[in-house]
Amino acid sequence: TTNGPTTTAAPTTTTTAAPATTVAPTTAAAQPRLLDMTGGTSSIEPSTFTFTADGTGYVDGITWANWSAAGASGSGTLHLTDCTPDCASGTTSTYAATVQLSAPSQTTNGYIFTQAVLNAPGSSLGTQSYSLPL
Repeated sequence: TTNGPTTTAAPTTTTTAAPATTVAPTTAAAQPRLLDMTGGTSSIEPSTFTFTADGTGYVDGITWANWSAAGASGSGTLHLTDCTPDCASGTTSTYAATVQLSAPSQTTNGYIFTQAVLNAPGSSLGTQSYSLPL
């Protein structure tokens, strides 16, 4: 037998960091906004979305099914002017349409959606994707 001191190694503990999580903005100020293409104003859940700079294409009467930090979707009425013989005197037709917004990006004015998909079956537009300016 040995009469000397006995040493026991301290147990080792390994800690791993929890995975990072993304928290969606919860206040109205932090919610993504949609930038209107004609006036440079942005808003949350607007009833009208103009997707052409000259106003010849827009969706109004939009009812939003959802609006979140990840995206938004809604439906309304598409108004398209055919610009024949020119845009000022062309004929405007209406169609049922859906709008999907995605890819919010942080700007100095808050989050702004940067992608839109418009779907209007039966129209000359069909389904179109748009990159929206910040």
